[in-house]
Amino acid sequence: MPIILFLLNLFDYLLTLLNRGNFEEANPLTKPIIDNTLALTILKLIIVPLCVYILWRYKDKPIVKIASVVLCLVYLYAVTLGVLIYASG
Repeated sequence: MPIILFLLNLFDYLLTLLNRGNFEEANPLTKPIIDNTLALTILKLIIVPLCVYILWRYKDKPIVKIASVVLCLVYLYAVTLGVLIYASG
């Protein structure tokens, strides 16, 4: 599950960079930094993987299993939207 989350986050990051200006960011944590490439890169490629590592560390806890599935679904949705925006644009 952590590898899937990491890959989906990476795809989300790349699609965010490619589609910047073509969509309105829905994530309230990312919205203020969407135009700041350095801050976005730090968030997506350093902070998020650290959070995924924390999930991996506590992977045996039921709440973490549920959270991991929910996060995968959210990222899958975001990546799907990113691909659709990129393909239409």
